[in-house]
Amino acid sequence: MFNFFGKKHIKRRQKLAMQRPMTSLLERDILAISDELEYDYQNWVAAYVDRQHKASFDGGMTTSYRAISISDGALFWLVTHVEKKFAYHSEKLDPLDAVRDAERAWIDRKAVRRQWHKVEEQARDLLMGRV
Repeated sequence: MFNFFGKKHIKRRQKLAMQRPMTSLLERDILAISDELEYDYQNWVAAYVDRQHKASFDGGMTTSYRAISISDGALFWLVTHVEKKFAYHSEKLDPLDAVRDAERAWIDRKAVRRQWHKVEEQARDLLMGRV
């Protein structure tokens, strides 16, 4: 197998591979250079995601995937919901805590969307120098 990744990427992928439970060290070494760790870019965050290291909730409606940021090497849970367009990045340690974190953020996002006209008005006032 050829190594097509730079040193930074290999270090990130190795760190993510070490997070997968019930996996031998040899399997983790192989995982770090395999196609199983997918490149993902959501909400301005470039990351590697381990789609096999996951926890599902709500009958499979919400899923937390273990991931790592390419830019700074921060581990996080990428929380997806089948009815949500955008995933949520949570730095919580537990996948259930990450889901709770995401649910709060999605509620807050919905509240902001309801008031979007005020956001646009404030932006116009800032651009025009009125505020």
